[in-house]
Amino acid sequence: MNLERINTDNLVKGVLLVSLIFLFVGHNLFDRKVLLATLLVYLLFCIRFVPVIVKQVMNNYQLVIVLAWCFASVLWSSWVYKSLEEAIIQMMMLMSGVLIAFTFSLNTLLRALTITAYVVVSINLLSLLVLKGNAFSDAGMVGFYNHKNNFGLVMSLSLLICCYDFLVNRRKVSMIFSAAALFLLMLSMSKTSIALFIVCSTVSLAAYQFGGRNKFELVVPIKITSFLLLSFAFLMLALYRFEVLDYLYYSMDEELLTGRGKLWLTMLLHAENNAVYGFGFNAVWGKGELSEIYYTDLFTDNPLWVESLAASDGGYIDLIISIGLIGLFLFTLYIINTGINLFCLIREKGFVLLFSLFLFITLHNVTETTFLFSTNLLWYLFILVSCIATNHFYRARNLNV
Repeated sequence: MNLERINTDNLVKGVLLVSLIFLFVGHNLFDRKVLLATLLVYLLFCIRFVPVIVKQVMNNYQLVIVLAWCFASVLWSSWVYKSLEEAIIQMMMLMSGVLIAFTFSLNTLLRALTITAYVVVSINLLSLLVLKGNAFSDAGMVGFYNHKNNFGLVMSLSLLICCYDFLVNRRKVSMIFSAAALFLLMLSMSKTSIALFIVCSTVSLAAYQFGGRNKFELVVPIKITSFLLLSFAFLMLALYRFEVLDYLYYSMDEELLTGRGKLWLTMLLHAENNAVYGFGFNAVWGKGELSEIYYTDLFTDNPLWVESLAASDGGYIDLIISIGLIGLFLFTLYIINTGINLFCLIREKGFVLLFSLFLFITLHNVTETTFLFSTNLLWYLFILVSCIATNHFYRARNLNV
């Protein structure tokens, strides 16, 4: 019986490790089919704990509310089936995060992330030998990814993970892989990924110095205050949205962040009459020539650029366009709640790394679309970090009551 238990545990750990490697390697290896398969494995492993799992899901109520709004947007979406399908995928992502946080200890999860970083760095070092000159583009190293920014993103995440493991566990192998990841990150010449690594690691170390345990009595007042301030801000934004858009139209530089300013303005102005509720979840992009961008002047002026776009290159802009200011408000509350939970636990083992990943993904979403966007690496990691933080926060708070 013990042997059977060990084999079952190893099987589930193997599924977790393979999933993480697929996500980091990219190339759509972790698609919806793999998500469904892994979710079924986790469900079978946790079938005896259904009541506890339900409670864990409810503890993540803020993301549940966001997804409920995504489902509600089906009512006014022009792409009812597509909106419903993607909302179901996101619910599966949430369930995966909840089940992983419930099934595995934090040490196991951190070890899986560390091994994943080792594997990904090794593969990309190998690409230098195999691909040689083809591993580079004119702008920097791409490895076997399709763009230097994708390559730089993965190397930056791997560097965060390896550095944390070396600082905490003093493993020499982690020091070696940290150096290798840093070398590859520099070769990518991805300014965004390099800057995010520096900012996130610095802020996380500072938060570790000022954060601490036994602050749970402050959490409820802080969350209530955040809710009230955010509610007021979004209410004003909704009431004066046309004035805000006029101000942005005359003030925002169209060349901001390599042309993103023009794209953001175009999409926001196109959605000005739908700004409160949005066009509907997953009803904006990925529809070929029926995508909303094709109904703007940008397509007339620069059709080749439009045809290469898969999103607005700004995750928060895409949230407004798809699920409106209401959806952005709900999602911002979810982000703030996750950040507060992580900050309260930052002196617990592993939470400096989780806080770093949280900051990395939140900031990265300013210039790229990752939140609520299919099964991409950063969104999956964000859900996982959020579920782990929620799980440990409620457990630690109960112990401190």
